[in-house]
Amino acid sequence: MRIISLLLLIFFLSGCGRMQGDTPAQPPAEKPGDFYLQLNWTTGIMPDPWMQYSYEVIIGPENEGQFRYKTGDGEKSMDRSFVISPEDLNTLYLFLLDNNLFSNDWPAGDPVDGGATVSLSMTAAGQRYNSPAFSDLADPVQTAAYKVEEIINKLIPPDLWGQMNQIQLDYENENYQ
Repeated sequence: MRIISLLLLIFFLSGCGRMQGDTPAQPPAEKPGDFYLQLNWTTGIMPDPWMQYSYEVIIGPENEGQFRYKTGDGEKSMDRSFVISPEDLNTLYLFLLDNNLFSNDWPAGDPVDGGATVSLSMTAAGQRYNSPAFSDLADPVQTAAYKVEEIINKLIPPDLWGQMNQIQLDYENENYQ
């Protein structure tokens, strides 16, 4: 009997006993040292493959950011670092916290076909959180998720956006027939 009790205790302490849909406790009110976020954006299906592209923005765990872009076929890419002010990082964290976006239990809306796909992966206080595509979420969470995308995109220096757009434009012009 002790062995069964011990095995059950180990099972539940290891996290295997967690029920699907359970959401970890909310992170603390102050940004933890392990706060990390990754926003993934992709065009989705386009008429021509060379028109497709994606980018990801990686933020944290400190005031560092990474902006990565690549064409849909992987022919062209860009990987640049940038710095985020502690104030902007705290603002982002608090927005996520205040809007209950540290979750693994996202409300489903009516899925949207076509268009860009945006999603988030985050870590805070030792917990991992992953969103589905924002277009698949129900409001008001969907509105808050798109606001996060807007906040994150404003953290990226304008010259990096310019570089990405120029690479994509040049690539499309090279392939346009």
